[in-house]
Amino acid sequence: MKLSILVVIFLTVQSVTRAGFPQLSQRIFRVAPPSNKIFSVSGIFNSAMCALICKAEQCLAFSYRIDDRICETYFSFFEESIHAEISQSTLYFNRVMINSCADLIGCSSGVYNIGNDGSTVYCDMDTAGGPWTVIQRRTKGDVDFFRPWSDYKNGFGDLNGDFWLGNDNLHLLTNTPKILRVELEALTGERGYAEYSNFQVADESQNYQLLVGGFSGNIKHDAMAFSNLRQFSTLDRDNDRKSNRNCAMDLKSGWWHNTCIRAHLNGIFSKYVFDTEVMRWAYFPDPNERNRPLKTTKMMIR
Repeated sequence: MKLSILVVIFLTVQSVTRAGFPQLSQRIFRVAPPSNKIFSVSGIFNSAMCALICKAEQCLAFSYRIDDRICETYFSFFEESIHAEISQSTLYFNRVMINSCADLIGCSSGVYNIGNDGSTVYCDMDTAGGPWTVIQRRTKGDVDFFRPWSDYKNGFGDLNGDFWLGNDNLHLLTNTPKILRVELEALTGERGYAEYSNFQVADESQNYQLLVGGFSGNIKHDAMAFSNLRQFSTLDRDNDRKSNRNCAMDLKSGWWHNTCIRAHLNGIFSKYVFDTEVMRWAYFPDPNERNRPLKTTKMMIR
């Protein structure tokens, strides 16, 4: 038999300047005796301030005693009990986990912790069709993308700047098919985007094999198709289809190389038009030129 419990949901949203999560919490009215207390502090003016303390400690629950202004945080959730009295002097809250950027509608773009393990991601709340989880971004050229397997596995860079989220994270985020959006800006200022209705990355045992399809957007050439079903390659792990070369080594990028590449979003920053190592998307912006360098790129999923 299922008993309904009265709950109240509140959301405290702050501008995000560092990794964190909006304090989404659920008030519990009938609470069994709590245990596993982490911290207790007095002189807290309201429950919202207590929520901020819980946020800083990454707690799972917190209580606020109105009369003496005491905030207590816990590393386990409160249990609801129909036999307990409704507390008037103490407010009890369980933290509600944020599982993806989609749970943050109404928040601003920024870095957030999501999931049970508190993984840190950048959520783009402004681009059409979002919220989006950004998995790659290059805008400054200050992060080297010519890196070994372990770096691409774990991720690198600055989530507020240029970064690769990490192949392990890509696999976890795409355990069910996701939509991929790729945004490009040419050195000459032209902008374009491509979207794929099906994007998945396998685990490390399959060398992070890529599954991508369902192309659309205002870019004419489907450059990602050349990497479909290809395994990931880096300077120290050659999984491409070239028997006499390592595309990742020659082109100075980790990617789903085929023989070798059409979409080269992890290539080097360069202003040389005919350099095959540059960050590029074949036939963009010039439909007659394969190797035009790009100014910025962004890959994101939802």
